[in-house]
Amino acid sequence: MRDLHDHRITGLHLNESSNTLTVSLTDAEGQRGADLVLVNIVDLYVDGFSLQNIILDASVFHEKSTSFEYQRACQLLDIDSANASTFADSRTVILIQASAGAEIACLASGRIAI
Repeated sequence: MRDLHDHRITGLHLNESSNTLTVSLTDAEGQRGADLVLVNIVDLYVDGFSLQNIILDASVFHEKSTSFEYQRACQLLDIDSANASTFADSRTVILIQASAGAEIACLASGRIAI
């Protein structure tokens, strides 16, 4: 998985017809980075978007976990973290934690990697 620590989120674009979220990024020095495209989104949570949206960490889960990050993503998405059926049909839980600004959690169908 690519290290996104200290990258900044400069924009979000939700395409409801294709169930994708494009997260526009710049690196820590402000140079334009690649867009992160989250596909096959089933459920999405975004909160705290502001003038500064600095990423602390990004976590991807293909099975349930006892980690804080997994528990946090489940809490934000209002899903039962103990329920193994969360991963029925090869679903993926993704959490983008913020040092400042936007926090993003999503549930996607299929096996997604960042």
